[in-house]
Amino acid sequence: MLTLILPSFVTAEGAMDFQELSRVTRKAVDALNGVVDRTSRPLPPDGVFEGKPTAIRVGTNGFADLMVALGHSYDSSVARELNVAIAELVQYIALDQSCALLKTRGPISAPLNPNSETSTRLVQDHIWSLRELSNRYDWGALRARVTTEGLRNCDVTVYDSDPMTSIITGCSESSEPFRSLIAVLNGPSGLFVNIPRRFMGALERSNLWDDEVRDRIVEHRGSIQTMAKVPSSVRSAYRTVWDIEQSTIIRFALERAPFLCRAQDVRLYLHKPCPTILGELLSQAWQGGLSVGVRHLRIKTSNAPFPISLPSGVFRGPERQRADRPGSITNPICL
Repeated sequence: MLTLILPSFVTAEGAMDFQELSRVTRKAVDALNGVVDRTSRPLPPDGVFEGKPTAIRVGTNGFADLMVALGHSYDSSVARELNVAIAELVQYIALDQSCALLKTRGPISAPLNPNSETSTRLVQDHIWSLRELSNRYDWGALRARVTTEGLRNCDVTVYDSDPMTSIITGCSESSEPFRSLIAVLNGPSGLFVNIPRRFMGALERSNLWDDEVRDRIVEHRGSIQTMAKVPSSVRSAYRTVWDIEQSTIIRFALERAPFLCRAQDVRLYLHKPCPTILGELLSQAWQGGLSVGVRHLRIKTSNAPFPISLPSGVFRGPERQRADRPGSITNPICL
């Protein structure tokens, strides 16, 4: 799997660079197929390969950061349009490149049969009633190529949340909103403090990033929606999954689903789940056509990590013991 970091495709003028995203997507398909070509695969017990084409997975990361960089909120109409446009671009370019590589490099083990159900499904326009194609790409021509020539890969795109990739890149997970503005994640190599870099920079530019604000964010469990001293524009841009209507997450998943090869890793976040609310969300997903309505249901527990308000500077974690400063965007010490 290869992940495209969406905030990297914002131009200096603050616009989405679709041309660069297209170029990098082609490079990603080339690279993943190169890895497959150089990888030794064990023979099955009978000593004969089944002849199935190998799947590759191209995904995206940092959609919430992309919206911040472009100056739009996560649930805005612009975000809704970009959610579909990015998924459509990645799917089209990945399929087009997989088809081209079949001619230049040949099949990995066996090409995807042009007339197979899988080959037709990947580029079928009407399999999703909600699918709205832009005028950027010639899907009809691509469908004709695939049905006559085939594909080198059986899958090319995926939607999956990976916390470790989020830590490494400093971006939000996949296409989800920010989970928390200050979080401690437990990974294979230990504990990692994760703060959105653009969020810290926004507070620094307003001269608001200090011990008190940091402690208040921890007290409010990673949210700034009740902090009046933070500008409303920052509060709107940095709403977490707990501050956004979950129907928005379902709607975004429905609208990008036609441009994905497999079911999505959809997560819902509810303060107080009940059969009525959960049933409405699952019904929305089912009626829209999602094969998997929800993979994870996160519940906000009533037991807060800090049940009482803390005076500024009370908490002293391992980083504070090494350096008595709140951190900065270039030196992001948090707790």
